[in-house]
Amino acid sequence: MNKIKAYATSANLGPGFDVLGLCFDIANEFSFEKSDHFQLIGFEEEFNNDDNLVLKSYMFLFNFLNKEPIPIKIFANCAIPTTRGLGSSSSCIVAGISIANSILNHPFTKYELCKFATAIEGHPDNVVPCILGGLCGSKLMNDELFYVNYPLHPSVKFLALIPNYELSTKEARAVLPESILRSESIDNNVNTLLLLEGIKIGSKRLISAGIHDNLHTQYRRKLIREYDEIEKIMLRFGAVGFTISGAGPTCLAIFTNEIPMEAIQLSLKSLQQEIKAIELSMNNNGVSEEN
Repeated sequence: MNKIKAYATSANLGPGFDVLGLCFDIANEFSFEKSDHFQLIGFEEEFNNDDNLVLKSYMFLFNFLNKEPIPIKIFANCAIPTTRGLGSSSSCIVAGISIANSILNHPFTKYELCKFATAIEGHPDNVVPCILGGLCGSKLMNDELFYVNYPLHPSVKFLALIPNYELSTKEARAVLPESILRSESIDNNVNTLLLLEGIKIGSKRLISAGIHDNLHTQYRRKLIREYDEIEKIMLRFGAVGFTISGAGPTCLAIFTNEIPMEAIQLSLKSLQQEIKAIELSMNNNGVSEEN
């Protein structure tokens, strides 16, 4: 039985709205084998049906090739929390097309898989780093996908602050304005450049300046309970950047020194809600398959 591991991702990274995405070393694992009929095992009850995103993405590749789908059993072992801004849906899409690619004896390249995943997801910022690994910037233009991998300095570390409630992407997009000021757009462009350089060289000053955003963070933070309090705790313990992971409600803190986990966890207990703090390691290889 083969196994696909599709990893968590964090989109946007402050000013890189709908462009930047990071791949982290938390994975949803899907073991699979051919069968005489389709079976989904280990999924939560609400996903154990024909609308299952892994299954729908698997079917997508066969439909693209005008082939009859080969029935399989899929066994799920999911570690990425759902509807939290950590790319759980993207991991399912990537897993589904990767399983299909494996069953079909790998006719497609990673670039082609990125395009398929983007077609299903509607945007590339999560699926591209999930497939390729690392920190990626991506854009779909005229049916051609462009992406760049950006280096990270070894001193740069990430801490996810995961609350115990969900926030849908639809709800998080609904609060965004239709337009922003030209000066705010220019500021975002500059901030993205500063942030990427800061992450590349491990510069506290550049990361701190570059993490600021005008497109989504100031609007979505209102949907995240005790956002300001969480940010203050992170900055007090040495974070050089703080932002929302994807559409939220998970937040992401950036450090360039050792993360004082014990002290942070103690301080988080002062909040009115439960927050799970997890230090995230980068995954630089993306989706993987084990035989």
